[in-house]
Amino acid sequence: MSNRTRLTGYFAAFGAKLVNRYWACSAIADDGALVFSLWSMFFEPSAEAPRRYKDDLKRWTRNPLGSQLARDHLTLAFRKKRPVRLVIAFSGNPEAVKKGATARGGNTWTVRKDLVGRVSPSMTTNSLSISSQRISSSYQETTNVCKPVSSEACV
Repeated sequence: MSNRTRLTGYFAAFGAKLVNRYWACSAIADDGALVFSLWSMFFEPSAEAPRRYKDDLKRWTRNPLGSQLARDHLTLAFRKKRPVRLVIAFSGNPEAVKKGATARGGNTWTVRKDLVGRVSPSMTTNSLSISSQRISSSYQETTNVCKPVSSEACV
């Protein structure tokens, strides 16, 4: 099973289906929540809640279709105050991702059902900002295990 096939399964865990498994990184779930695959290295270090995720969509030059879809989904989630469900991506080459290169090979994902996010009001056309915090264990549908492939801690 390819990594991309597993990624579609992670989105399905939230009731969402990717429009295209090769370039999409966001989808709207059956319950209206935004499901988003976020790179672990763009979470700001914090021992306190909420955790903040910041990224620059201008960096996504090699994925214009995914970038536009993400913008559309983020705008919808912000305007309608929809929750953001998190699929955390761990890159096999984080420096390449930071430079905007296509992330190929060595990437892994984990579902974080224990976290829920909101699109931050500070989001702009190119600036992506999501705040997330832990939710009660009674809300979680299944046990979540985070297994990063690098020395990065789970977010």
